[in-house]
Amino acid sequence: ADNEWVNVGVAYRVRGKKAADNEWVNEEEREEKQLQKELAKAKARMKKHLKLQEWLKEKEERELAALQEEEEEVAAIEAERLRKEKKRQARARKAKKKLTSYYKELMDGADIDIDPGAEALASAASGGGGGGGGG
Repeated sequence: ADNEWVNVGVAYRVRGKKAADNEWVNEEEREEKQLQKELAKAKARMKKHLKLQEWLKEKEERELAALQEEEEEVAAIEAERLRKEKKRQARARKAKKKLTSYYKELMDGADIDIDPGAEALASAASGGGGGGGGG
């Protein structure tokens, strides 16, 4: 009776112990296995959590990179727009200067041609008088 085989879960033969003492050893082993299972589950959860955190970090980095790329693209478009606007303004100034010079020349030339005394002389020279001289 002192050397019994106990058939609970995994059987161990403990010399010099009674069956009740043997159950204590089996219970301790069951608890240890249960704790090992819980530990394995906790490790799996932690691994999954770390993987999720890593994925979220990568996602955030991708979003930041996309946002930065978009900002750079907007800045490049704005810089191109400013460059074109400066070029347009320079052309406009040049055209305005050219037109102003042209109109000034026209006005200077018009002042010479439109001399009131010259107009009267030109009219008399062409024989145009008051219209009633021939009879």
